[in-house]
Amino acid sequence: MNCKRNDFSIVRLVYISFLLLLPSLLLSQNNGITLEGKVTDQTGKPIPYVNVYLKGYMKGSMSDENGKFKFIVDKHGVYTLVASHIGYETYEKTIQIRTEEAIFIEITLREKTIEEEMITITASVFTGGEGKGVTLTPLEVVLTPGAAADVFGAIKTFPGIQTISEGSGLFVRGGDVSETAVILDGAYINHPYRYESPNGGYFGMISPFLLKGIFFSSGGFSVEYGNALSGILDMKSLDLPYEKLINIGVGLAALSTMIKLPIKPDKVGISMSGNYSDTRHLFKLNGHTYRFSQYPKAYDTNLNLMYQYSSKGRLKLFLFREKNDIGIEVKHLSEAFYEGDNVTNFVNLSWQDLIASKFLLSGNIAYTNFAKKQKLDAFLDLLTDERLHQIRLKGEYQISNNMVLQSGIELFRDDISYKGHFQFPDEETSGSETIKVDANYKAYRLAFYSQLQVNFSTKLSYVIGFRCECHSKSNQQLLDPRSSLSLKLKNNWDLVFSIGQYHQFPEPVFFDPVIGNPDLKAMKSWHYILGLVHRSESTILRIELYYKDYKNLLINDQKLNYVNQGYGFSKGLDFFLKRDWEFFKVRISYSYLEAKRKWMNAPKLSPTKFDIPHNFTVVAQLNLTRLNIGMLYQYAAGKPYTSEPNQYHDKRTPSYQRLDISLSYLFNLIGNGIDVFYLAISNVLGRENILDYIYSPDYKKPVPIKSVMLRSFYFGISISL
Repeated sequence: MNCKRNDFSIVRLVYISFLLLLPSLLLSQNNGITLEGKVTDQTGKPIPYVNVYLKGYMKGSMSDENGKFKFIVDKHGVYTLVASHIGYETYEKTIQIRTEEAIFIEITLREKTIEEEMITITASVFTGGEGKGVTLTPLEVVLTPGAAADVFGAIKTFPGIQTISEGSGLFVRGGDVSETAVILDGAYINHPYRYESPNGGYFGMISPFLLKGIFFSSGGFSVEYGNALSGILDMKSLDLPYEKLINIGVGLAALSTMIKLPIKPDKVGISMSGNYSDTRHLFKLNGHTYRFSQYPKAYDTNLNLMYQYSSKGRLKLFLFREKNDIGIEVKHLSEAFYEGDNVTNFVNLSWQDLIASKFLLSGNIAYTNFAKKQKLDAFLDLLTDERLHQIRLKGEYQISNNMVLQSGIELFRDDISYKGHFQFPDEETSGSETIKVDANYKAYRLAFYSQLQVNFSTKLSYVIGFRCECHSKSNQQLLDPRSSLSLKLKNNWDLVFSIGQYHQFPEPVFFDPVIGNPDLKAMKSWHYILGLVHRSESTILRIELYYKDYKNLLINDQKLNYVNQGYGFSKGLDFFLKRDWEFFKVRISYSYLEAKRKWMNAPKLSPTKFDIPHNFTVVAQLNLTRLNIGMLYQYAAGKPYTSEPNQYHDKRTPSYQRLDISLSYLFNLIGNGIDVFYLAISNVLGRENILDYIYSPDYKKPVPIKSVMLRSFYFGISISL
């Protein structure tokens, strides 16, 4: 199925320009003298993102998640090496470089005295790749059984996310999948999933191999983030590569390659990747319960170019293009096939500079283009073209050892067009009504935010801030206050309380005067969170109670199509435990939830489709040097569904249970790189999980929506050159 679109000339131009310049860039490399090392604390634990540089020179780097750093010195001489990081005393050491041999330096940072130590404990936050208390790294995403090396799939193993399907959609604490914002290097991605269809079945678009860090918040997030009612997934892309690397992957349904190239050491580096997937053989080998007119197929390409123009400043260009196609039967529409053809182009130019060691300034300019063609027999034929322009500027200033001010400004411009038709049942004629759509939407959103973190003592920290946002389509000016309080208790325990208001504007299609309402306003929610957190070198334990109050939700209206008269709530408890031993790791998550809304077509305050009272997940990993064995077990209570006329979500499906196992073996095939062979078995017990029931209009023919595959095998190999 082909879809005519304008070529994305900017992406192609940059790719072509890079290929033309690559030979000259390679020839211009200056090897110099390598200065590398590792930064640890007094216990020997690596410290990531330490600023390491030569005093008085534009030479330096930041340590990675393992505390390692590396940069190039052009000539011999005597230098002063400096390492600085908030919360630690500044390190200085005189070094003398006399030969061309590489120099390795071990740096130990001492924490500042108790009077100076900064406290940063935030409610409902799970981070990976940076900061203390790391809970998930990109490597763990790959090794998480059942996640299929998908960031979203791995995030679903954390508490507060409901399992309503086997896809990667993030339904966070009683919120819809559309209520969680996804961000990469400061830029919002409106459609971060691939293989979207009426049956669900999403996969994340961004590969974990393109990332250095992952930040996920299931609620109570700071004023930095907006236009999201429920959650935030904020990802950081790779930085400068230290050495040349080529990686090739071959799997049952995919081919991939990645190249990391330091063009000018410590100055300019590039990472490139390409992935192609065709699931035809995967489905044929494992069998499936759906019919396909087009087996899911996708490809993506990425170019990440970074220029470190000083020891404290860097510029990064991230380009990404992804295309996916699917043609799958829709169970509740006999003989009907859904065909989807999606293309995403993403360009993000980001910048960061540390000024005078106390003022961190960052920003980005981004452009996203998402084009989607959907066809469902005679019911739907729609072409969507969405363009999002973004500009962001953020500053973080350390006023004193006990006070940090963060402010920012953001501008968004939406330019969206819809063209095609819908077909709906017509109750008066017992037939159907066709509605044509040919609409264009332009909307601006301007936001300003500021927050202040104050450490009143070594035990008490308080954050207060606000986010102000204006929206041209709804003609609204909104002010969201947010605050959090952190109290240090004994034995590494912290008590956290967070309260704040959040809003989200309806998607542009809801403003259409034919099928929507041009007078809609923003939806709102209040978050109230009380948590207890324990952190030690090998253990993270988090227990949280929360309550969310929703207002101004959209509901169907016979005259106006939609109005902001909906409301609802969600409340629950989240439990998370992560424990690491030398060879064994385990993560245990449990969520209790009650979520009710008068929302969309709900006739009254009722359980939502994502009202899953109990979610329980265990992830265990055993590392035996070369062999890694992983296990994931998931349990979720049944999903609400409507069983008969004049009812709404009155019954529940059977509980969802699944056991996944993965094995990976490390070896060396070519060169000095580490190669990996992996095998994954999903739903080992072959349990037939029923995800939903769909009824015909007379409610006499229930159609169960089941897993696409009962039990599946996947294998592949990754080779590093």
